[in-house]
Amino acid sequence: MLADFERWVMESLNRWLSGFAIGNLTEACNALGGGIQGYMEVTTVAYQGNPERNSIMVLTVMELWMALDKLAVDSCPLLSKYSPELNESFLCVLLLPQGQQRSRLSFIENYIEQRRSAALLTSPSVFSKDITKHTFSVWYFQSCVDLLQLEKNISSDATIARKNKIVEFDQGEAEYHNALAIIRTMRCDYFTRWREGWTRHDRYCRKCAKVEEADTMKIEVHGWPLPDDPLLKAAVVFELRCPRPFAIWREATFRIRNNLCAPMNTLTCSPCDPSENLSKTIPALNLTRRLQTISSEHIALYLDDQVIFIISLPL
Repeated sequence: MLADFERWVMESLNRWLSGFAIGNLTEACNALGGGIQGYMEVTTVAYQGNPERNSIMVLTVMELWMALDKLAVDSCPLLSKYSPELNESFLCVLLLPQGQQRSRLSFIENYIEQRRSAALLTSPSVFSKDITKHTFSVWYFQSCVDLLQLEKNISSDATIARKNKIVEFDQGEAEYHNALAIIRTMRCDYFTRWREGWTRHDRYCRKCAKVEEADTMKIEVHGWPLPDDPLLKAAVVFELRCPRPFAIWREATFRIRNNLCAPMNTLTCSPCDPSENLSKTIPALNLTRRLQTISSEHIALYLDDQVIFIISLPL
């Protein structure tokens, strides 16, 4: 059940982070990113029109995001100089009657505030369309030996390809001019019917065939694979080999910004009956046993009998 997953996040997420996640950053980020996506997809249906459950959903998602953010910053320390892209102000509308829920919320708010305070004022949003020398992808590219080498390899391969293309063009141009020279020495072929007294152009005319052959000569254009602008070039190379933890963090953060940080109509509905049991709602939606412990070391989140993601539990 969703309540089981929410309880696991509340009670065991930090233990999981300090256990499995250490030394498995990319795999842990994959699990958290998949968890955020799968959990949000399930609760969008299961908690529709239920402001209290929606509040718990937001709290759970934000704790998952906070864990993901920590791992992403550990993997890409440069990210700490940029805004977390979330503002804690949207959390003030949550309906959290229990003290421990409000304590968890306060911890999240403080974490976001600390992350935002640590960000440099000159650092633009990672979602900004404008590319400057302070853009995350540009800054990361300039400090990453692997990406710098990748750019050199791409440029080197492109230089070789362009030289080969020039040779191909010169050869094609020579063949074209040779064809024109041959055409100038030729005459069209005609077919004559002496008895009927008429002459017409032969449809199998060798000169016209040669003209058509020359006209259809072509060569594929060689396009330089990278932009000329050094900032755009850095951004493109970065995306070609974007660090996986950062990519997962960026996708999850964008999903939260789009789906949770916008005005939440579901949270303005009439409060549900506090005595209502979640287990009465979920079976009607065919969403029972969404969270299931599949072994002593793994826990899985399901959506309509499909596994959304599996988390490895620390031993």
